[in-house]
Amino acid sequence: MRLRGGEVKLAAMNLSLKLRQHLAEATMLDPGIIIEDKGYSVALHYRLAPKCAERLRKHVAACRLAFAHEPTELLLGKAMFEVKRPGVNKGDAVRELMGHAPYAGRMPVFIGDDITDEAVFKVLPFLGGKCFSVTRRFPGLAGIFESPAHVREALEKLASQE
Repeated sequence: MRLRGGEVKLAAMNLSLKLRQHLAEATMLDPGIIIEDKGYSVALHYRLAPKCAERLRKHVAACRLAFAHEPTELLLGKAMFEVKRPGVNKGDAVRELMGHAPYAGRMPVFIGDDITDEAVFKVLPFLGGKCFSVTRRFPGLAGIFESPAHVREALEKLASQE
């Protein structure tokens, strides 16, 4: 997390470079597989290659087995597998972020559409915030948008208000 003044606060140690490279070899299965290397995790998105889901699942399992000495968790999302450090989630990150300027004392608003966002949906009410989902029902939501287009439309309306 990058804080005001350029300070960087790490919530978790990065996965080893070798494990991240091994996971990234998934692009050889299909060019539609998109790799998102966050350091502490690697997300493998297969929305553009849905036929590769099972092969990708096996690739991820083999990588985790080959690097069993590295503690990891597997997070399943919408057309995505994420291998990450245990105990790292978006809810804790948002809680931490809200304790620092310029966010401290403000009302957080969060819009998400995936199981990876559920941790934020759980903590935001305790932070005085509001959370919205796109197409999916989760407990504690302030509302649900019907589609990403509806989110963009709502944000455009908010941005145009003076």
